[in-house]
Amino acid sequence: MSIRQFPTLYFDNGGGKRDRVWTARVRRETDGTAVAEITHGVEGGTLQTATRTYRRGKNAGRKNATDAHDQAVAETLRRWLDKKEKEGYRERDGGTAVAMDTRQPILPMLAKTYQKGKKCGIVFPCLVQPKIDGVRCLFRREEDGRIVGRSRTGGEFFTLATIAEALEPLFREHPSAVLDGEIYSSEMPFEELAGLVKKKKDFEDDPRLGALEYHVFDLVDATTPFHERIERLCGMIRGIGGQIRMVETREVESETDAMGYFRGLIEAGYEGLILRNREGRYAVNKRGSDLQKYKEFEEEEFVVVGFREAEGLDAGTVIWVCRTADGQEFAVRPRGSREQRAEWLRDAAAMVGRPLTVIFQEKTEKGVPRFPVGKAIREDGA
Repeated sequence: MSIRQFPTLYFDNGGGKRDRVWTARVRRETDGTAVAEITHGVEGGTLQTATRTYRRGKNAGRKNATDAHDQAVAETLRRWLDKKEKEGYRERDGGTAVAMDTRQPILPMLAKTYQKGKKCGIVFPCLVQPKIDGVRCLFRREEDGRIVGRSRTGGEFFTLATIAEALEPLFREHPSAVLDGEIYSSEMPFEELAGLVKKKKDFEDDPRLGALEYHVFDLVDATTPFHERIERLCGMIRGIGGQIRMVETREVESETDAMGYFRGLIEAGYEGLILRNREGRYAVNKRGSDLQKYKEFEEEEFVVVGFREAEGLDAGTVIWVCRTADGQEFAVRPRGSREQRAEWLRDAAAMVGRPLTVIFQEKTEKGVPRFPVGKAIREDGA
């Protein structure tokens, strides 16, 4: 039996009242089922616990199939995120201790969007890195001794054995290290890359696995400023080679310098720029001002609420229907090959309810993305 414990969330009731508390965990049973437990109430008072038993997963026989435990974790994580993003619940300072437990997946620090010309928390001089259009992945040695790569939501990647093997010397010398980076390949588009990385079966003989690289850009350590973390990380990565790459980090004196570097990155084929405060700490599972991204287009996740078949030359391929937080629906043509978009149309019903990353130029007055393009649908919650 294993247990996935989510960090406890708190809601400020104001007026000197005690905070509301909400926590969740998922327990894998020996019979293959899973039990999700939600505990909530007023801190210091009587708490209520509700349970739900998952007896099977979803989409059996499909490439996005889940077992009972996967499904329980995905749905419970969605509820946990909704508490934070929609209802105003927060983790308390120091509340990341559970996430750092070697028995529990670590969820990465996320970037805010940098707004040029505005005060947004970046202090110059700062450190900058290229923004890589890959799949976010944290590597560490887990309690059972395996070196495991996990997604931004804690799901295990099963296709990265050669990368894990290349990292063995690093974790032998630094057994408690946690690496943050992205899986990337210049030889395939993002959709193909993401689909390959997230495979759970029938991938062992896929020749494309040899083209995957792990681009490392940070070290998970909440107590050390970024400029010290990156210096330490460079020393750890030095000499490994192979499929492991260290992301370039350089210092810029001003926003003007940062934008000059950004233009060079775009010409080189990168999708944008990452800005980091020199003294910034790593905030596990939080989106903070010490880490910001800059692109010339916007990117946001929207839930897929429906689909239809495209018309004209694109007939036989899918068009997703998404919904904004305010209830406005809009159509999104996904990028990708015609074959891929046709496959999505055949599997479209299984994708409803999943988050779609949409890139767009700006939003209309009603908050609807203008010129939206579907970048990636999170088929397994990763």
